[in-house]
Amino acid sequence: MPKPAETQILDEVGIRLANITEVDGYFTTAARIDRARMQPYNGGDLPALNYWAGVTELAESGAGWRRRMVTVMVEYQSKTWDRPFADVAHELAADIDIALRRAPAAPAVADTEDTRLGGLVDGMEWQSKTPAIGEGQAPVVGVLMEYVITYSHPIGDPTTINQ
Repeated sequence: MPKPAETQILDEVGIRLANITEVDGYFTTAARIDRARMQPYNGGDLPALNYWAGVTELAESGAGWRRRMVTVMVEYQSKTWDRPFADVAHELAADIDIALRRAPAAPAVADTEDTRLGGLVDGMEWQSKTPAIGEGQAPVVGVLMEYVITYSHPIGDPTTINQ
């Protein structure tokens, strides 16, 4: 049986996040990438990305098809001792957003945008960015990005994404 649409979307998101490297012009290089990790990271894991799907909602329907919106969350954590936490958080957010908009075959910051995940989805919109900093003397900084990804599928088959 084919994978559910959300799983297919998350597969593509993971491939794109793995392209975050300083060599390709990003601010950081992700040392670790996880999907739906439940445990906190420790210092040796950072910089680390975690991503998962949230709510899937009906956006629109027609004869024989449905358009749905799935929320995808991406969390990115790193360390900093000598730079303002907010500055680092915004750089982490920029890395996420640029990587999600670059095809795996053309992942560099300077490459052309691909906002449809290679034609897999109808569209992708960045909804929110929430910076976070460690407590006390912890040098951990992070950001949580929320995206809404829209896709279509036949009415009776939530595993086939209309492309």
